[in-house]
Amino acid sequence: MRLLLVIFFAVTACHAQTAPLELKGVVLGTTSGGEISKRWPGANVFGSTILVRPGAIADKACGSNVANESVRSCREPIIESLRLAGRSAGSYAFFLIDGIVERAAIDFNIIGYDVVAGALEQKYGVPTSKYIESKRTRLGGVFDSVTRKWDRPDGTIQLDQRGSVIDESQLDIMSRKYIDATNVDAQRQKTEGAKKL
Repeated sequence: MRLLLVIFFAVTACHAQTAPLELKGVVLGTTSGGEISKRWPGANVFGSTILVRPGAIADKACGSNVANESVRSCREPIIESLRLAGRSAGSYAFFLIDGIVERAAIDFNIIGYDVVAGALEQKYGVPTSKYIESKRTRLGGVFDSVTRKWDRPDGTIQLDQRGSVIDESQLDIMSRKYIDATNVDAQRQKTEGAKKL
């Protein structure tokens, strides 16, 4: 019996380490911005950032007259395909370096936090850290927020129960290349800022 458990955990841990960093089939370090635009016509491109808004994608493909039954039946599978772990999702943001996706982020309703956390644990294994912090609203309200983080050699996955808006959770997946590039850029900005003091 113990041998079976050891084998199960070894296979699970191996799978979690080998699962690529990806969101909705967009693999970090591999998928190009052009592939995203082809996959989701209607995605908004802002320099090195691509926003995929489920409603806008459905509008582009089917039209926006949801009173029309054929438009509704066209839109439903598109909206469904852009759900996050079966939950309604906000806009997906994909960040590019040299035309390749190196970061993916999404906000979604806090009601889906536990479902998304469970799906991530199933795919990537147990988080390397989990902690609770208090977040304060602009009106002074204080809420606890659970953060789960998976630190991997190829990047980081972070799931915040409460993101920038108190009733929205946030998932952020970053490749090592993105992390290194933003750290170098932050250091450069500090150095340049110090020269201007």
